[in-house]
Amino acid sequence: MQDENNTRETVAGKKYNDSLEEWLNQHLGKIPNLETLLHNFKDARNGQRRNPGHIFHAELVREFYENDNTLKVTAVECKNIEPNTDVDIKLNDDIYIQVWLGKKPAEYTLERNLTQGTNKSVNWDESERPVLKKLKQLPSNTGKCFVLNGVTGISGIISPTIHELCSERKCVMEISSNGHHINVYGKSNFRYSYEARQIAKVLKRPVKFFLGDWDNMQANGRDPIGESAYGINVLQQKYESLWHMSKDELLHYIKRNLKYLDHNKLVNQTLFYIRHKVYWDMLSRDIASQKNNS
Repeated sequence: MQDENNTRETVAGKKYNDSLEEWLNQHLGKIPNLETLLHNFKDARNGQRRNPGHIFHAELVREFYENDNTLKVTAVECKNIEPNTDVDIKLNDDIYIQVWLGKKPAEYTLERNLTQGTNKSVNWDESERPVLKKLKQLPSNTGKCFVLNGVTGISGIISPTIHELCSERKCVMEISSNGHHINVYGKSNFRYSYEARQIAKVLKRPVKFFLGDWDNMQANGRDPIGESAYGINVLQQKYESLWHMSKDELLHYIKRNLKYLDHNKLVNQTLFYIRHKVYWDMLSRDIASQKNNS
């Protein structure tokens, strides 16, 4: 996934984007409306050719086209499935996808608070505008509808009212560039959890569902914010104790209990980095265990 903040192609990035553009050229005529996506991919936008959002869109089209599962691309850039709608990717079985690359304003605020030690409050109304726009572009009365949100920073939409913007046929699936899982946000009566799992299977990641009211989840022992960011409930004792460790304590814990992590390579890293490294490692091992037992 390309970084949304990059304005120039690196040498490696150019090589990758060249290959992606060539793939689009080779598949013209095989996917309806692909020429529109290719035009967008090549066209300059805000002085930048190969906009990261279009790159992310093309990556997803290729993933769905080439996967060996049952989901396949049937068209892209579909206008007016219903009046004033815009579907970026149409899959078989009436699955409609709107693609969105970008962090929400809430994440910028929270990321600054975590990394800089500030305590700025989040404007939730502002943070929900981008995802509301994407949800409105999807049909409301037909199909199984998903916003696929690619984020490049801290994972977790972190909006306790995100489900109120969704419907029984619309949800948001968040794909983080630095995470191992996909978060699914929506109403408690969302109909298409099976299809969400199929999409996640194509993208080779497990899913975490956050359907309904976050207060109810917390009342039932879940931690939506921690789980969305890390894929694990950090309020559980073993994770919570790690969270409160100092850097030296955490390094000692790694050396004593997590011998598969390279202690020497972490010594000069920040506490924030080390903590995330431990959590991601725990999550990836848990996922591997789940796969082996499935």
